[in-house]
Amino acid sequence: MNRMGEDFIRSSLCIWLSRTFEDLVPPKNQFHLSDGEFLNKVMSTISPARFTMSRVHREVGDDVKARIENLNTLLKNLICCYEEAHNSLHVAPLPDIRVLGSEPQSYASATELEKIFTLILGIAFR
Repeated sequence: MNRMGEDFIRSSLCIWLSRTFEDLVPPKNQFHLSDGEFLNKVMSTISPARFTMSRVHREVGDDVKARIENLNTLLKNLICCYEEAHNSLHVAPLPDIRVLGSEPQSYASATELEKIFTLILGIAFR
């Protein structure tokens, strides 16, 4: 793993996720975090009625298509959660799931993960 990926997985947002949802076995690195499986599990814990694991691919590995599908499922549900449960629209720029899916260990991917974390935090604390 590159240095930036190591720094990202040690960031305060990653630490919050891993400590808050320690029963979910947090990902070891940015590559695994950006496959969408763990983040969908987190959201299924926060909002089980909205987030289910039925459409989430497991053990994605290098499968870019499965990674993007997982992230797309997550993002669509996050947006719906904001609109329905919290009666508000999310107006900040949305994460680019194509970057996350195709370049999971890049600096750009870390930036997109931060956007997803912000959405998750917004839902978790409302």
